[in-house]
Amino acid sequence: MAPLDREIAQFIHQELILNQVCVHLDDPVESFQYNEDGIQAKTKKGDLTKTDLIILSIGVKPESQLAIDAGLEIGPRDHIIVDDHMRTSDPSIYAVGDAVQVKHLITG
Repeated sequence: MAPLDREIAQFIHQELILNQVCVHLDDPVESFQYNEDGIQAKTKKGDLTKTDLIILSIGVKPESQLAIDAGLEIGPRDHIIVDDHMRTSDPSIYAVGDAVQVKHLITG
C-alpha cells in the first residue's frame, strides 16, 4: 500500500484486521514455502505465517533521476510533473510511463 498516504492506509489496515486478515508491516517476506498444508510465508524476522492466499502490495517508486538531472519539475513522490499533453516543465521534453504524474480520468 506504499502509494497511499499513511492516513488512508490506516483505514484499509483497520478494515483488513476487522475481517481477520493478517497484516504484516515493516517485516519483508524472505521466502514462500508450499506444502500439502498450504502456503507459508517466512519474514526477515523469522516469523512463519500459514495462509491460503498471499497478496503482495509492494508499490513502485518512479525512477526519475534523469529528469531530476535535467532540472525538470518533480512531484513530492519523485514523479515527473507533466501537462495534459505529457509535456514536462521544459516544453521541448515529453515524458510518459510509470515515472509521470497523470490526472485520474474519473476524479481529476
